[in-house]
Amino acid sequence: MIFEIAAQEGGRHVVMHLMLVAKCVRDWVRPELYRIFTQVSDREMDTFPRPDANLDDVGRFAHHLIIGGSRTSDEINRFLTSCPNVYNLAIWSTEHIVDFLPQLRRLPLRRLSANFRSLSDEQWLGPPFCNLEYIDVVRMRGHSWDDWKILTTLPRLTHIAVNSIVEVQVIRNLLSECRHLKSLVLLAHTVNWGFAEAQELAGIRDDRLVLLDTTPAGDNLMDWRLGARGKGDFWRYAAHISFARREDHLNDEGKLWYASLEEKGDGDEG
Repeated sequence: MIFEIAAQEGGRHVVMHLMLVAKCVRDWVRPELYRIFTQVSDREMDTFPRPDANLDDVGRFAHHLIIGGSRTSDEINRFLTSCPNVYNLAIWSTEHIVDFLPQLRRLPLRRLSANFRSLSDEQWLGPPFCNLEYIDVVRMRGHSWDDWKILTTLPRLTHIAVNSIVEVQVIRNLLSECRHLKSLVLLAHTVNWGFAEAQELAGIRDDRLVLLDTTPAGDNLMDWRLGARGKGDFWRYAAHISFARREDHLNDEGKLWYASLEEKGDGDEG
């Protein structure tokens, strides 16, 4: 309305100036519209219902991408190819991650959530895995240390999330062998831990180890989106718990304070 009034009263010169301003504003805000891509298919939150011509134009703006559901291998590869600047990626798919390695190696990934069952030890070498700081493991090849010890070779890895049952010794070894580890999160809502294993895990005294019954959002997809927006996802919640342990804040007063932090974080979500 303001632009229309100014154009009507200002004449041709003002109209041309307003068109230039509008173009500049569009160029400034357009990348923000496509910064987060959600592609899990059959969900209302999908950025695109299917790969189309627009993806070649706007894919470069994406920094966060979650893709999966019934997306085919070809569709996933199309998105990975068209989004060269993604550094936070989740592939929640029944397709094998090994099929996407050529595209993954070209991405500047720092965070990755995926099923790694199909990868050999040799395929873990080099990018993108050598650059990862956060890894959310949906599945590995198996439950023993031989299946998990490859994570100790990742030079920048600081945060690990485990979504599958593993031998308790795997947890102990990750804590002791990962050189730069700051947080090891066990997501109990995705794992049916036995009573004996749960008791043994509870006996591990390490501030970095956090066992969560559920994500703060109560939904994995929503939790990922919160993290992409810089809000209170499970990584941040686990960091609060680790900090509280180190500083001996886990008394009644401290628990109330941390609960208030999470409530404020949820209220900020748009």
